[in-house]
Amino acid sequence: IGTIAGLAGGYLLVQALNRMSLPSGLHPLFAITAALAIYAAPAYVEGSGFLAVYLAGVVLGNRPARAFPSILSFHDAATWLCQILMFLVLGLLVTPSRLLGYLLPALIVAVFLIVIARPLAVWLCLWPFRFTAREKAFISWVGLRGAVSIFLAAIPTLSGVANAEIYFNVAFVVVFISLLVQGWTLTAVARGLDVALTETAAETQRVEIDLPGQINLEMVGFPIIEDSPILTRPDLPSWIQPIMVARHEKVLNWADAKVLGPGDYAYFLVPTERAQRLDRLFAASDAIHSHHPVAAFNFTGDIPLEELSTAYGLAVPDDLRHLSITEAFRLRCEDRIGMGDRIQLGPASLTVSELDGEDVKQASLEIDEVELPVAAGGARLNEFDLYARLQRFVAKLAERLNPAIKSD
Repeated sequence: IGTIAGLAGGYLLVQALNRMSLPSGLHPLFAITAALAIYAAPAYVEGSGFLAVYLAGVVLGNRPARAFPSILSFHDAATWLCQILMFLVLGLLVTPSRLLGYLLPALIVAVFLIVIARPLAVWLCLWPFRFTAREKAFISWVGLRGAVSIFLAAIPTLSGVANAEIYFNVAFVVVFISLLVQGWTLTAVARGLDVALTETAAETQRVEIDLPGQINLEMVGFPIIEDSPILTRPDLPSWIQPIMVARHEKVLNWADAKVLGPGDYAYFLVPTERAQRLDRLFAASDAIHSHHPVAAFNFTGDIPLEELSTAYGLAVPDDLRHLSITEAFRLRCEDRIGMGDRIQLGPASLTVSELDGEDVKQASLEIDEVELPVAAGGARLNEFDLYARLQRFVAKLAERLNPAIKSD
């Protein structure tokens, strides 16, 4: 019930946003009102309202919708407000003097969850998939429990259940220990396991302007600072349409502006799903941004290049498309594979990062997201993309499970 209500409600919400003519500023309110209705409808008939509203958000977030930037910014602010109110309420429910009586059993529960329960669950759930041991270990460590856990533990207290104080106090201590131990060590663990990204997300002041009557394009504006990578780039990506430049309190068209300089404000017309990719070109440039791609992912040598091509929209040469990563490097390197050997795949490069004898044990895929095609990373998915990916996922899962079932 929740699945059907969520998918149908999300689709109807997108259609309503694109067809209804609402005054400026009412689109976010309409979206949040629709979310409440989508939650309430299945919950009234004993369905999952949480699942319904989650799926509706997935549909809305991956479909072109009118006033999407304003909806996104409104919900971002609303999320912070809800978090503040939630922690305020939780603080009112906590009595520090009573926590001491439950400290020892709560510590035992916390250690059990962090050291045994979470890792065991992660390894069992990820067993059919091609995650490395380091990736599984990191996922096991990031099982942070936050305000939601405390809020759920507060429900017995608010409902007057017997011994409800035990649930709440134990949950509070477990969450506190989890955030203190796992939260503060998260960066160090990621670096120690070598699963941290090579750089953080670019920070810039992007302005998004919704265009009435146009849902596939939007106008974005960026301030130009002294070390922006855009100043040293010889040309703009082909999917960007320059519009105007604000310079010294004057508005110039692109032809009159000629070149960008520090202090300018540049405005472009871009596909909606690509707006965030431009952040990298206008953020402050440093050693990390200058020499590293926007993202890097590690893969084992038996992964077919065709899978990478499908997942990331990469231009894989025809002679390599049906080969695994190891086979592709053998072909290109004439059976002399070495550390650091590289294969260029359009806007991405595949580099040997670990060898197992003469085979590639692990290769790193480094992607420059700015140049990715629309169908790849960061683009919104339509229902056909989702269905195709679901089919591939089921087929690969069956392929992985089949040998194990036969051996039993």
